[in-house]
Amino acid sequence: MWIGIGIVFILGIWIGSAGHRSNAVQSSAQEDVQSVQWWTCSMHPQIKLPEPGKCPICFMDLIPLESGDNSDIGLRELKMSETAVKLAEIETEPVRRGKPVASVRLSGTIEPDERNIKTITAWVPGRLEKLFVDFTGSEVKKGDPLVELYSPDLYSAQEELIQALSQSGMNEDSDESAGVLVQAAREKLRQLGLTEDQLLDLEKRGTASERIVIVSPISGIVLHKTALQGNYVSKGSPIYTITDLSSVWAVLDACEKDVALLKTGQTASFEVEAIPGKTFPGKIRFIDPVLDAATRSVQVRLDVSNPQHLLKPGMFIRAVVHAVLPGEKTEPLLVPASAVLKTGMRAVVYVRKANANEPVFEGREVLLGGKAGNDYVVLSGLEEGEQVVVQGNFKIDSAMQIQAKPSMMTPASEPAESINQPNEKPPMAADMNQNAIPHASPEFKSTLKPVYAAYFSMQRALAKDDFKSARNAAIAMRPGLSSVSSGNTDWNGIRTELSKPLEHARHWPDIEAARKAFDTISQQIIRLEKEFGPVRSETTYRAFCPMAFDNKGAEWLQTDSTIANPYLGQAMPKCGEIKEKIEPNHP
Repeated sequence: MWIGIGIVFILGIWIGSAGHRSNAVQSSAQEDVQSVQWWTCSMHPQIKLPEPGKCPICFMDLIPLESGDNSDIGLRELKMSETAVKLAEIETEPVRRGKPVASVRLSGTIEPDERNIKTITAWVPGRLEKLFVDFTGSEVKKGDPLVELYSPDLYSAQEELIQALSQSGMNEDSDESAGVLVQAAREKLRQLGLTEDQLLDLEKRGTASERIVIVSPISGIVLHKTALQGNYVSKGSPIYTITDLSSVWAVLDACEKDVALLKTGQTASFEVEAIPGKTFPGKIRFIDPVLDAATRSVQVRLDVSNPQHLLKPGMFIRAVVHAVLPGEKTEPLLVPASAVLKTGMRAVVYVRKANANEPVFEGREVLLGGKAGNDYVVLSGLEEGEQVVVQGNFKIDSAMQIQAKPSMMTPASEPAESINQPNEKPPMAADMNQNAIPHASPEFKSTLKPVYAAYFSMQRALAKDDFKSARNAAIAMRPGLSSVSSGNTDWNGIRTELSKPLEHARHWPDIEAARKAFDTISQQIIRLEKEFGPVRSETTYRAFCPMAFDNKGAEWLQTDSTIANPYLGQAMPKCGEIKEKIEPNHP
């Protein structure tokens, strides 16, 4: 009996202790669950899900949203645990001083060196009896015969020299005067185009000739042939244009924003599409002092040695000039470009605060100078040695928005309630129908159809990473603009801005150049919709990607409600969101 009571007592103690252990484990698990209660998207902070997965908008991996205590930190600061920092893959680098070297990329063509171009003209009137070089592009050497010219004036001048020579030999008492006549006759023939060898041959032969052979004064290539055999020419008539291609010019177009970076004497390197894998050196010798108002560019000239004649006039080239940004004598502060979040006129970086027990990140607005390669020059807002976030800064910014703190999207002076709340209509999403202009006639809108067709073809091609089709669509858009007739000054301004990126579409080097041009084109197409009301007779969607162009963000129009991102392509085809549905405005 006592044995049974003992067993029951022991079982009771064991069960009780097990219950306490179970409650402790459950409590610990609940604390772990509470430490990460929600999962959100770094691109779309309005998304909050109770478990990990993919963002339903851009399909990026969700990140944990911790419910830590942020009451003891500033308004523009965010406290995170070490675990959250690792999960968000946040990395920092120190602010440093250095020489800001920017890589200025230019494009252009090979042109003949104008200093080496010679025009062969007729020095006396006559008839072209024979052309020794009878087609453009022929290669000639110095002294090679070019054309045989019949000239009565030249024949008379030769007779004068022969007679002067004859008289100087017959009358020994008049050597001085005869010598003057001989020298005058020789100089006259030189002025008519005879070389020293031809003069010696004439004096040795002793008889005049009705024909003279004009020889090439330089070695080179015949650029132009303006005369035909049998033609009569007058004094000064051009016959050939010859250039020496042992040195050429690389003529490049520099954008207006890059002009201040370029100086004469800077070294450059360039590649030629026709000669892949080979890089050619050159030096900047001339920068055009006048800006081309149509293209907003300045011509830059490189002097290039071309002894093997590999470079030929007309070849398309891509050049890089490594230019030091202008500024103070001391080296400026530099931060990696990936550390900067830009929106409009504002730039924000996140700094990891030193001497904090837990990771604390502070958002700061900074004033930037120029971009130097992969770095930005910082004019104010940072100190040397401070740790700035170079990876994961957008995730920190999203967490700031979720906690209703100022972020890159909102200045610190704005109320927290205005910070990008879910389903809030963004400032740029104003209803375009309200801005419709009465004078946008159906005829005017109809002429815009080819422009829109080319635009949407370019958008779809870029979303598929199809550079060739995107470039062809841009080339097709330009004649469409010319066919649109309207006396409206608003449209004329839009057409001018649309034409600028399209002018050099044939020379776009890669898909990144096409995407930059597409951004400019999209801004004007969206402006067109705002100022003239919905132009298309079908529904159009205005989309926005916050990650485009190093997180600067960019908009575009598309014909489908499913995101097809032209700026990120197949790398992130669904990144972005529809900001506005533009319904057709039927009369």
